[in-house]
Amino acid sequence: MVPGDARSHARTAADSPVILPSPVEVARSFNALWNERALAASIVATLRRVLIGFGLAIAVGVPLGLSLDPGVC
Repeated sequence: MVPGDARSHARTAADSPVILPSPVEVARSFNALWNERALAASIVATLRRVLIGFGLAIAVGVPLGLSLDPGVC
């Protein structure tokens, strides 16, 4: 691997089972995660973050967009 070669680094990172597990490993761990409620808690936390971010984007973007168009007001 050549230092600074992004493609080599990306290939190495994608080959790591920690970074990108195989579909078989994901399927095996799904049942265990679902039963211990870790998966459900993670899904709720992720959806909460997404909705907060989307709400903030609307709260900032809509007024800013409306203020930039002189024909709206």
